[in-house]
Amino acid sequence: RSRKRRATDFAVDPLYDLADLRANLRIDLSMTAPAKPPRDYTNVLLTGATGIVGRFQLASLLDRNVDGKRLTVHCIVRTKSRNEGLSRIRAACEEAMIWKDEWTARIVVLLGDLSKELFGLGQERFSTLCETMDAIYHTGASVSLYQGYTRGRVTNTLPLLPMIELCTTHRLKPLHFTSTLAIFPAFTANF
Repeated sequence: RSRKRRATDFAVDPLYDLADLRANLRIDLSMTAPAKPPRDYTNVLLTGATGIVGRFQLASLLDRNVDGKRLTVHCIVRTKSRNEGLSRIRAACEEAMIWKDEWTARIVVLLGDLSKELFGLGQERFSTLCETMDAIYHTGASVSLYQGYTRGRVTNTLPLLPMIELCTTHRLKPLHFTSTLAIFPAFTANF
């Protein structure tokens, strides 16, 4: 019995994706406002909030206090409901023993998926993020560090184009891009 082949069944050369990214990257900053200074941030986007690194990034952002101002952190979570998403974030933080109940009011769960077009948010919601976010913290990725590039590219590589679009539309936003693969020196020592 044969199974239907998926796009991830075929090997993809990472250099092809790099060439495609370069070919499709169109940045026009002529109508883009400058970035806000970090002391003026009020809303930031975090991907991967339920992951090993993301939960600690979330804690760091929520504990940040500049001149009495606290951040609201918008988290893209692959889930069916906002309540379920918040429960997953809370469980991840409780597992790491870092959860604080006071954070609940400053976490906005966005139902999405990095492997989908515009992170599964739809054009209207994506455009709203372009207008309202001050910085992007991208820690979301495929959790299997041992799968081949072809299997992880949909979640780990292809979202870079909309991520860059998000950071360069309406107002410039810094992109803080974290890869957990860097915790394994054997993989990164050759770069």
